[in-house]
Parts: sequence; structure tokens; C-alpha cells
Amino acid sequence: MPLTLFIIFMKKNFFLSVLSFLVILFLGFSNTIFAQQFPTDIDQFGKNRVQYQNFGWKYITSDNFEIYYYEGGYEMALLTARYAESDFGRMTQFLGFAPYNKTKIFVYRSIGELQQSNIGINDQDFNIGGQTNLGKSVVEIAFSDHREAYRKELLREVATSLLSEMMYGGSLKETLQSSFLLSLPDWLMSGAAAYTAEGWNTEMDNFVRSNLTAKRFPYPESFRGKNARLVGQSLWNFIVEEYGSTTVSNILNLTRIVRSEKEGIQGTLGVDYQTFLRKWEAFYRNQYKDLDKYSNFEKANLIATSAESQYIHHPRFSPDGIFLAYAENNQGKFRIYVEDVNKNNNNNKKNKKFIKGGLFVINQRYDENSPLLSWKNNNELGVLSYSKNKYFLKIYNLNGKEIKSYQIKTVENIQSFSFDERGQKIVLSGTQKGKSDIFTFDLGSARLARITDDSNDDIDPYFLKNKNNQIVFSSNRTSDSLKTSPTVEQSPYFNIFVYNPSEKEILQQITNQNSRAIKPISIDENRILYLTEELGIRHLFLYTSPDAKDKVGVNAQISTFFIGIEDYDYDLGKEKLAFVVRKQEQLELLTTTIVPKHEKFTGKTYRSQLLDARFLKQLRKQNKKEEENNKNKTNKSETIDLGNDNSQTSPSDTTKTKTKDNYEFDTYGNDNNEPTRKKRLLKDYDYFAQRAKDKENQKITVRGPLEYHNKFAFERSVTTIALDPLRNFGLLLEVSMSDALENHKLEAGLFNRGFFDIQSGMLFAEYKYLKNRIDYGARFDRQGYELLTPFFIHRYYLSKLSGTISYPLNVTTRITLSPFVAQKQFFATSEINPAVQAFPDKITRYAGSSAEFVFDNSTITGPNTLEGSKFRATIDHYQGLNYGDETFTNISIDARHYIPLGRKVTLAARFAYGKSFGNAPKNFRLGGVDNWIFQRQPDPSELSQTDPFYLDPNDPTAYVNDYSDYLFLRYATPMRGFDYTKLSGNNFLLTNIELRVPVAQLFYRGTIRSTFLQNLQFIAFNDIGSAWTGISPFNRENALNTVEVGGQQGNPFYAKVSNFKDPFLWGYGIGVRSKIFNYFTRFDTAWGVEDEVRGRAKFYLSIGYDF
Repeated sequence: MPLTLFIIFMKKNFFLSVLSFLVILFLGFSNTIFAQQFPTDIDQFGKNRVQYQNFGWKYITSDNFEIYYYEGGYEMALLTARYAESDFGRMTQFLGFAPYNKTKIFVYRSIGELQQSNIGINDQDFNIGGQTNLGKSVVEIAFSDHREAYRKELLREVATSLLSEMMYGGSLKETLQSSFLLSLPDWLMSGAAAYTAEGWNTEMDNFVRSNLTAKRFPYPESFRGKNARLVGQSLWNFIVEEYGSTTVSNILNLTRIVRSEKEGIQGTLGVDYQTFLRKWEAFYRNQYKDLDKYSNFEKANLIATSAESQYIHHPRFSPDGIFLAYAENNQGKFRIYVEDVNKNNNNNKKNKKFIKGGLFVINQRYDENSPLLSWKNNNELGVLSYSKNKYFLKIYNLNGKEIKSYQIKTVENIQSFSFDERGQKIVLSGTQKGKSDIFTFDLGSARLARITDDSNDDIDPYFLKNKNNQIVFSSNRTSDSLKTSPTVEQSPYFNIFVYNPSEKEILQQITNQNSRAIKPISIDENRILYLTEELGIRHLFLYTSPDAKDKVGVNAQISTFFIGIEDYDYDLGKEKLAFVVRKQEQLELLTTTIVPKHEKFTGKTYRSQLLDARFLKQLRKQNKKEEENNKNKTNKSETIDLGNDNSQTSPSDTTKTKTKDNYEFDTYGNDNNEPTRKKRLLKDYDYFAQRAKDKENQKITVRGPLEYHNKFAFERSVTTIALDPLRNFGLLLEVSMSDALENHKLEAGLFNRGFFDIQSGMLFAEYKYLKNRIDYGARFDRQGYELLTPFFIHRYYLSKLSGTISYPLNVTTRITLSPFVAQKQFFATSEINPAVQAFPDKITRYAGSSAEFVFDNSTITGPNTLEGSKFRATIDHYQGLNYGDETFTNISIDARHYIPLGRKVTLAARFAYGKSFGNAPKNFRLGGVDNWIFQRQPDPSELSQTDPFYLDPNDPTAYVNDYSDYLFLRYATPMRGFDYTKLSGNNFLLTNIELRVPVAQLFYRGTIRSTFLQNLQFIAFNDIGSAWTGISPFNRENALNTVEVGGQQGNPFYAKVSNFKDPFLWGYGIGVRSKIFNYFTRFDTAWGVEDEVRGRAKFYLSIGYDF
């Protein structure tokens, strides 16, 4: 197509691309065209990004990446380069793909600063069709918890970028082709990225187990978001375990070629897709046949259940055990609930709601662990949260009233905190310059003191009871000293340590596990609870301090649940445990009675046993290699039957999971013939020391720092057909460019009537500057319309140059002011009438301003399926400069609300109102639908003689009439059951209600191959509206049912006749929606009711989303 060739050419010629954009802008001032509302501008509300600070970006380069950072982030950039480069070769080998260009990684110091980014702000999920998002290899990542978590997230994001380029193409041509033809399920890409980065990890294994308890194992296509990622990760893990790691790249490449993941799986594995899913389910069910040894939740009391996009976290008992507080986070907006555990509130959250706060975040990452909770005393709750780039600790009483507030400065990414027993001090874990350390904060002096200061990850601090400010915390440090040398490579394993202020350099290590021991809490002076993944499931363990007789403490398992615990708290007085678990697609907060003593040992899961054995095999191979190098001879080694071990080249974390310390070799006996077998296997071998040495030997060349420069690149194109109510069928072309950060954006568009009639088309060019707190922009619009009659031709043009100043109040709300100047031109010409040629041209000049308020918190949950609300109110004032009688003002309101009814069924409602007033009020026309393919537009001669656009084609003198108001004409749609311009006037009122029922999600949970069936949606609708001039239709003597007769000069007779006609039109019917040839197509059957008389059914075939 012409636009595709144009973009490919311009991509290779940046100078010409900028020059062509300026040419388009220049042409706009000549006799081309544009509209007051460009087709892609219709129904645009839009989200915001709010900048609270300026980012001075610089970057460093490595062999495969460009790492961008700002002030205070240089160390993080270096760390990012090391992490990304160290695993780049492994990931590209595993995926069988290497990118065309260096991947750009933008590193933010915190999630709050990441949320200020403009990248992705204008991603348009809904369009009338033909849109291509020209993907760029860009990764945005924020340091949130600690280095090990950051490393995993970084690898996952890099893998996502690699997969996106692999599947959709690195060149512009490939991207354009794939965007039209390749549609992949959510689980495939996100799951492959997660497996490439982390392999068979505990989180994924826990997710699969939680779904094994369901009556029917869910289909992969039924999951969204994070759940889709986890189920996809389990699918790729099954493929690697059963068929080998090389099949991953084969499936992905075949999927791209045949443009179907099902055929890609079938063609590579040799089994049909349904058989593949049955094997996938059986693979995991066979691992957990012994469910009887685990506990269920039958005796637990359900406190709260989360929705799919919500997170329940931080259950906290008050010190006296009377109250239980917990937080619920829904996309950044949080609520805190406090419940009296001695009362039965029947799970009614309305009776327990405490406070709410946070900001709703859309299409961006947010901190699901916010806010943090800790009780100061029996009657005061501490809430630590992030707001406008700052951390605040606020103290609330039991009535939810804030009684004290503290700002905690210089620390970022606070991950957890707790009060001491006197309520005078808190201990917290946070980051500074990419290091996660422990701090204390004195409430009296507001003084922050550092406890740890090294490259290790120190998290989850908690004051020990009755221990004089001793602190227990979790850390991945490999020694019990606070003085550790800096290292690039860190242990992925966390153990529990105790810090004693009297021994500032030595820590007490109370666990020695090759897993993650986290979230310790002290229940008395001798016992500490913590969570650990040592057995493959995140169980609750109890550490008991040694008494006078014992030299070491005792660690014992006390929970035996089948599903891992996400978060918890314990009240020793009532022996009650409050804990959060993931059950299928949601989180549940439960309470149960549990005695803090060892009850049962469940043993390790199949996954843990398998990975232990694989590590032992690798360890023995390493030892054998060293012996061969040292002794120059070959020793035969025993073999271990590991089944089908196909994961040798799969992600590393799951195949390198043990250190020499505390390793249990359950597989081997210790007979007298080999008394030193274990010792010899581990002789002189320290896994992490060896891995760190390997990393240091791997040369990573870094250049920089270099200054960031704005380099524009194409980001989106639209090539489609559009149907304007006035101009009918036309070709729509639109393209946008931006820099890598999307702080500077250039957009241009062209709409021709038909394919070549530029005299009745539209054009726009726009620049936006979005870097700072206030957004600025400049835009040029031009539209034209040509009116043809047998005797003359009228041409009308409207040119408008505007500037915009927009102030985002938050991510959902903004206020915009747009001053402008405009010029309207009216030309008359004729080849047969000299009088027309002599008729003077009319040029009207305007100056004015537009003010707009926009609120949009809607989220897209599926094709033509939304949740939330939208609201837009606009006022435009045009002041005639050379013709005062041309002054007018327009007011418009558009409000929409989307109510989910379950299974993606949605009730959508809309209210729209418009009014034009002044010396030259403009016209609204009610009836029809947007983008109506077989539209019926009344001819000017068919209009009422009182209509301002009525034209008698046989009147040779009609050329003196000025119909330039066509340029300001607005259509009020949809009003189904009627044609365009059924009613018209200077005011309109319209309401629409639609019940949208997605067929696939409601009636079928399996795999649907057809794009048409995947997007198929049935709707029922009801439209009510009216348009009028003068008195409102709510008045009995309105202009629609009142006729005035006589009263003119010389006519003494005057009468006012009211016919009591219903001034409102009513339309109802049913419709079908689906995607055809990549266009979302609508077919509606409607019956119109006018003055209580129902008309014949009308049929509407149109394209587009929403109303």
C-alpha cells in the first residue's frame, strides 16, 4: 500500500522524514483541507502522565544494550548492563533469535518515578481499523524491592522485548505485515518471557497447584494479565520438560510463519492442541497425587476475597489481638480495612472500611505492595505510602482520623516497616542508589539511621520482642558479618539474621537454607516465625532460640497447606494466624487457629527434588572437569536417573539452586567403602564464588556516559477507510512520530473524500511537548467542503491554528486551554453564469479559545469491552474579528459509564448534550450512526425550507446564499432507527444504553481459532434523543410541537398552535459486533419510534468501537 512504502522509505531517511512533515504542515496553509473533528479524534478522551520532576537523561552503551539513566542512577545503569549482558547470550540461544539493533533500557529509581514516563501514553487499543503500532525495542524498568528481584524483572522485560521483535519483526516492513495478520493469546508471549528469565520457579509452581484444586483445569486462554503470564510459563515449562528446550524456538518461529500458535505447537510437537493441553494438565497432576499429607482451608475463616486485578496484603493483628487490619490495592488505588476479630461481620467490607487513598494507575506498573501497615499500639495504626514522589508515614486512630504524619526522606522503595514495642521508633527496609538496606526512623526526632550498608539485599525487618532494639530481618548475604566486600554476583537465597546493636559488626544467622526465608516476625523473646520455600511450597516455619543446654536453635515446619502463603501475621495470645493465599485467579485472606509447634513434615515437592538432583549432577560434572584438569586423567562417575532432563539450556535460576552449605544428599547412602564421597564432591567448590568469578572473567565493555538526544522515529500509522456523515466515503491516512521517551510527538493526518477529492477533505498536523508538569502543543487544522449544483459551485474552507496548554491533575483528569485563530473562506464559481463569477469572495476571521475538562479512568478488558467512566466537557468561543455577527459559542458534554456484569458482559451507558448560541449559532443534526457504510444523507433540496441548509437546485440565484456553516456542522450519533438529520437544531440531547455480550467468553471457555468468533459480540440497545432550536423539549410549548401563525407586519392575525407531539425520538434493537479483515464491524437492526409510532426496521452496517 502507498503509505507502507512511504513509511519504509522515510524510516531510512530521517532528514527526509522531518522535511516531509514540514511539507505537510505547509500544504495545510494552501488550498487543501481539514475538519473541525478529524475522524480519529472523535470519541478520544485519553489518559495522562504527571511529571513531578525533571529527568536529565544520559546513557551508557554495552555490546547489546543502551542503558539510560538520570541523576543518581549511574550505579544502577552499570548494574543493569552487567545483569542484562550476562544472560543475553543464554536468552538469545534459548529463543533462537538475536535482535537487529541494541535494545534501549530506561532505568528508574522507583515505581513512582517510572509512572511519570510518557511511553505508551497514546496507545490506542480501539480504532476504526487499519492501525499499526510500530514497535520500538524499548524497556522501562524501575528498581522496586531489591537487587535479586530487580535482576529477575529485568531479564523478564528483556525477554519480552526479544520476543516482541522476534514475533512481530524488527524491520518496519515486518512490523506492518505482522500487525495485520498475527494475533497471539496473552499467555504465549508473557509466559515465554517469564520462563526464559526464571524457568520453573516457585511462584509458577504455586499458581499451577492452586488451579489443580479447581473442579476443571482452566484453559490458558481464560487468563489475563499476571495470571496469563503464570499459566503461559507453566506451558513452556511443560514443553521443555517433555520435549526439550530446542522445541521452544521451533514453536515460536513456526507460529510466526503460520500465524497460529495452535498450528505452531501441532506442527512442532506432532500432537493436536487439545491433546497437548491434556498432557500439560496430566504433567502437573501426576506430581501431586499425595494431597492427603497437605492441609486444606476447610476450617479457616474467610475474611476477604480479591477481584482479578486486586491485591490483598499486609494482614496485621493489633498488639492485643482484638483488631485485624489489611490493605486492598486495585491498580494503585487502595483501601484499608479494620475488622474486630471477635465479631462476625459476614465479610461485609462496608462495615470494616477504614481509610482509602492512592492514585488509580492505568496501563502502567504500580506497587501492589502499597500501602504498608503496622500497629503503633492497640488503638493506632501506622500507614506508610507513596504520594507525589514522597513517602509519608501517617498515624490513624480507630475512627480512621489522621492524628500524625511524618515524611521519610532520602530513602526510596520502602518495602516493609514495623514499630518497636514502645511505638517510638520504626525499622524499615528501603533503597538508596540501588542498594536495599535496613534503617531505623525515630518518630520523636524524625532522624533516619542506617543499620546495614552493602550490596546485599536486606529486607523484611522486625523488632524482636523484649530484646532491647534487636532486629530480625531477611538477607541474601553469605556471611554473618556486616562488613562485606562489594560483589556483582549475589546469592538468590535469603536467610534470617538477627542484628544486635551491642554487636554492630556481627550478625546472628538463624537459618542456613538454600531457598528463600523471608518475612520474619517475633512472637515472643525466644520464637520467630518466617516463611520459607525450602520444601518447594512457601510454608510457615518456627525458629526457637537455644536454651542453656542447646548450642543451636531449632527450625520446625508448622504449616502444611497445599498452596503457598503470600503474606501473614500471627497473634500468640489467641494462637490465630491471618494469612493470604492465591486460589485460582484471586487472592483470599483467611484466619485459622494454629499452635506454634512442629506438627508435620510434608517433604519436598517434585519440582524441588528434581532440581536438587539436577544440581547434584551439574556439581559432579564440574568436579570431574576440575579433576581432569588437575590430574590429566578421566574418572568415571555415577549416573543419576533424572528422567528426561531436557532443561540443560533452559533458564539458569532453576538449574543452579544449591550451595555447598546445608546441602542434603538424600539420593546417596554413606557406606564404609566411600566414607568421603560427599566431601570429595564438594571439595574446594563454592558455587557463588565460582559464578562470580565467571562473571568477572566475562568482559563487558561499557562506553559513556553520553548525553541523550531526541531522535524521532515512526511509532504508529493508520491506513483505513472512514465514512464522514457529510462527505461520505473517504481514505484516511495518519502517521505519528516521537522520540524514544515520547516527550516530543509529531502527528499528521489526511482524509480525502473518495480517493482523490482533496477539495472536500481534512488535514491536520500537530506537535506535543509532554516533558514537564504542564503539557504544551501546537496544531494546525484545515477542512474543506465543495457544494455542487447545476448552476454554480460553492467551495468552503476553514483553517485553524491553535496552541494548547494542558494541566494534568492526575493520571485520569486534566484541564486544557487552547487559544486559536481561524479563517473561514467562501468562494462561488460557475462556468455558465457570469454573475456568479463576479460574486465577491467572503473571508471571515476569528479569534477565540477552547476550554476542556476530561476525566477518564476506563480500562479496556476486551474487544469493545470497558470498565470505568469517561467524561468530557468542552466550551469553544469563536469571536468574529471582521464580522461581529459571526460570533458564536459551542458547549458540549459527553459522559460514559461501563458496568461489568460478569464474564465480560458489560452494560454501557452514555449521555451527550450540545448547545450553540451567540450571533451565529451553529447546527446539530440528530440521527444515524458513525461510519455508516450505506448511509442515507438527505439532499439539501429535501430539507425543510426552514432548515438553514435548504437549497433549491433550480434557483439560479441561490448562489448568494452562504452555506459555510457546513464547516461547523456536528452530527449527534448514534440515534438508531432513523436516518441522518431526522432532527436538527442549535441544541441536542442524546442518551444511549447498550448491553454487550461477548459470546466466546460467556458460553465457551475453550480455544477458538477464528478471529471472527473470538471478537463476536451480541448487543441490545436503546437510544433516546432530541434536537431543537429555542424552547427546551421539556417545556410543553417547545419548538417541536408549537407552530406560530401570522403576527407579521400588516397581518393582524396571530395564533400559536400546540400539537403535543412527542419531541423525543426513541430507537431500540439488537446488533452484532466482530472483527472482519482487521476492522471492527458493527451490524445493527433498529426500530425507530416517533410520536409513539414505530417505524419499519432499519439496518446499519458500520465500522468502529463503542458508541
